[in-house]
Amino acid sequence: MSHEMRTPLSAVVGLSELALDNNKLSEEVEGQLEKIHSSGMTLLSIVNDILDISKIESGKFELFPTQYDTPSLLNDIVTLNAVRIGEKPITFKLYVDENLPGSLYGDDLRVKQVFNNILSNAFKYTNEGTVEWRVNFELDGSNIWIVSSIRDTGIGIKHENVEKLFSEYGQIDKRTHRKIEGTGLGLAITKRLVEMMDGTITVNSTYGQGTTVNVRLRQTFIAGTPPIGKTVADNIMSSRYTISKRKKNTKLVRVDLSYANVLVVDDILTNLDVVKGMMKPYGLKVDCAISGYQAIEMIRMENPRYSAVFMDLMMPGMDGIEAKRIIREEIGTDYAKNIPIIALTANAIVGNEEMFLSQGFQDFISKPIDMTKLDAVLRRWVRDKSLEKESANTDAPPTETAEPGNAGGETSLADRLLINGVDKYQAVERFGSQDVFIDVLRSYVVNTRPLLDNLRDYLAAGNFEDYKIVIHGIKGSSYAIFAQEAGKLAEELEKAAKSEDFDTVRANHGIFEKTELMLLDDIDQALKEINVTTEKPLAAEPDTELLRELRDACQAFDMDRVDAAMAELESFRYRNGEGLVLWLREQVDNMAFEEISSMDIPHSDFTAPDAEILIVDDNETNLKAAAGMLKPLQMRIDTAESGEAALQMIQDKQYHLIFMDHLMPKMDGIETTIKLRQMKGDYYLNVPVIALTANGEAGIRERFLQAGMNDWAAKPILMKEIRGKIKRWLPAELLREENPPDRAAAFQNGESASSADNADKQITEQSADLPVIEGIDTQEGILHAGTKELFVSLLGYFYKIIDLKAAKIENCLADGLIRDLTIEVHALATNAKMIGAAELAEGFSRLERYGNEKNSEALERETPEVLRQYRNFKSILEPFAETAAQEKKEASKETLISLLSSIQSSMNNYDIDGADKALKQLEALQIPEECRTQMETLRAYVADVSMEAAMELTDIMIRTIEQIPDKT
Repeated sequence: MSHEMRTPLSAVVGLSELALDNNKLSEEVEGQLEKIHSSGMTLLSIVNDILDISKIESGKFELFPTQYDTPSLLNDIVTLNAVRIGEKPITFKLYVDENLPGSLYGDDLRVKQVFNNILSNAFKYTNEGTVEWRVNFELDGSNIWIVSSIRDTGIGIKHENVEKLFSEYGQIDKRTHRKIEGTGLGLAITKRLVEMMDGTITVNSTYGQGTTVNVRLRQTFIAGTPPIGKTVADNIMSSRYTISKRKKNTKLVRVDLSYANVLVVDDILTNLDVVKGMMKPYGLKVDCAISGYQAIEMIRMENPRYSAVFMDLMMPGMDGIEAKRIIREEIGTDYAKNIPIIALTANAIVGNEEMFLSQGFQDFISKPIDMTKLDAVLRRWVRDKSLEKESANTDAPPTETAEPGNAGGETSLADRLLINGVDKYQAVERFGSQDVFIDVLRSYVVNTRPLLDNLRDYLAAGNFEDYKIVIHGIKGSSYAIFAQEAGKLAEELEKAAKSEDFDTVRANHGIFEKTELMLLDDIDQALKEINVTTEKPLAAEPDTELLRELRDACQAFDMDRVDAAMAELESFRYRNGEGLVLWLREQVDNMAFEEISSMDIPHSDFTAPDAEILIVDDNETNLKAAAGMLKPLQMRIDTAESGEAALQMIQDKQYHLIFMDHLMPKMDGIETTIKLRQMKGDYYLNVPVIALTANGEAGIRERFLQAGMNDWAAKPILMKEIRGKIKRWLPAELLREENPPDRAAAFQNGESASSADNADKQITEQSADLPVIEGIDTQEGILHAGTKELFVSLLGYFYKIIDLKAAKIENCLADGLIRDLTIEVHALATNAKMIGAAELAEGFSRLERYGNEKNSEALERETPEVLRQYRNFKSILEPFAETAAQEKKEASKETLISLLSSIQSSMNNYDIDGADKALKQLEALQIPEECRTQMETLRAYVADVSMEAAMELTDIMIRTIEQIPDKT
């Protein structure tokens, strides 16, 4: 029942809030919307109270007091109940004592419920006349008694029924009240609430003339609290307080906390950015951790010592409660035992505070975070007035700083952000600054896209435990940016997953994903239009190849290339060479292209024989190309064909540099990197990770950086680019320079030299002795491969997988496995481009685009033609396959039979890893001509886990090899 009521009410609240931010509304319409919004907000809280009756009967009903704003409470009650007048000829009169304290301490939700129930009845049972509410108070030491009288001129109650009002669940006179809605639960609950606040409730009624309900209930008086005053009292009584209250909320005064350090822990990167953004006006130094493990290590190191920890509760691996326990009980220092830990949760409801406190948390904040609650927590647990005095003595900023308003360009910037589904004005109000809000939006786009991919995979695998955690995170970050529709859809999916209603999850996930993708596209476009930039990563020095590209662009006077090269150079900070980039910017701005184009940039030839490198890619062609390309650098290279394998290898061996493919099945490069950064230890936080991607979509670079990657390189990989990345990120002590250049001095002193780039000439010479290959640009292929020998080897491998990959794509299409098909054609587009088959690469890229768009009709239409072109390369590349086969090692019949038997046994035992391993060993050997066609079929059977077919084929191949005569 609660869920069914919350869904439409959330729409009422969200849409009315969105409409209220339109400053073009008439006063009448704005007033009506205020009533709608206030009604929805109150009803949302009352939905929880429907369950109160069961708590009353079980004796588990409790009060949860807090400090609240008295005028806001009265205003909300008035606004809600004034709606009940409708078209009735009723006059509502309100009298509020202007000396009533502005703040009280008590359970404001229950106070509101008491008066809502009584006023609701007054309006329901009054057809014409007057409803009058008087609010006064009495002081009694630290207690304050709210004294209320609600009188109506309604139908009244018979004398014999007055006593039944509070003891029976139901309407007293059902015949008279048959047209009046309501369950009759309200007054019974009201009486119990009043009694729990040490109060009394009495009813005086004359049947046919009206009813008066008198309430007296106790709250706690907060010493020094000023009265609400005449102006506020008049505004409430004339229903003008709503507008003034909304304006007041935007004038929160932040304390200067620049002396303090806090740690925020959350596995969702966007949520980290939300909290950082909301804390930014306080001047806090904010560190972040993306897992409980990482937070524990940061607390253990005490560098720095934090004033407080803000801990998300729902995280994979180790949740916030377990992380808190280890900090408190296992680190063993007084600092760890006593540091304030504040719970962050999207599941906080009334009554949870006691649970958090009993678990050892000092406080909790509900998500989406309310700015006033965060402010109260910071003031209570982080603020240190003695440190403020020390700061004041060193000419620090003043202690209290007013939050900047929307002057100057702020308002115009917000107006330019056109995003469907995001309440930008509410969000700016929450974050206190449009710049902070824009940073959070950027983070939301960067981090949510890979989470959607994860959700899709979890759904396909039936992994609802991880699905529940990820959808919970998206819910919180969506609500944080006031993307109410996306947040609500995520919340409904989370609830369904928690209740194990998996059919609902499957049925509704598509609607959520479509809504979320549309939202991300809108945010992406909006950010592009206001030219949002990202935080720059740190590199060792400017990239040699980028400097050469800038020089060549200046020589050609190609402004587009100049701008692109400068933008790439300026996208990093540098340990060495920052002055060089500034000098280059000055020359470009002054159009002094001759100063740049006349300068020589020496080749950065080097080796790194002690460097340990890991290349991660599920595509064997890419691994072969990358390893072959890097071979001249003499590095020690390992390869991994999946994210899971890479993480295991990284735990077994500490690499100096990791190249990580972006798109991989099961666990992609982004998710692998996030898991890597979550591991315990400084090494896992700091080892450089370079993304490898053929994906040029907008915002992809930001997604890599947000995931913890340091840089990225486009696929197909160019030798000159990959060398530059290695030199940028490998520790300097591992590099052995053959011709170390002094680039900064040469550039800034205006020196020039006559050395020329001969790379193009070398490529031309290498391709000269190759035959013309139909559909392939050999010079382009050698450029990508680095050498003619590697290029020829790649042609042979490209030939080898044609039948296997074509059949797999056809099967995916027939089975409707669009995501699997998309991954396959993405890899083949890269492979085709790598060997210089541009037209075929474009065909596969087109299929990839259709796959990403889930355009099944276009895939059905165009896949056959692309696969026909692909299969045509069988005859074209067959000579290179023969060459590649001759270069393989010779093997005895016994060795071949042993490996085939191993494949057969592994498939029989469903040991796919064992079969893959034996197959790779077999592929490294020369296969007899009688079995080469069968070998291609065997690859397909193993890849598709066709157990029976693979076992039968290996049996045939073993018998064939046994019958081959021995060489004499």
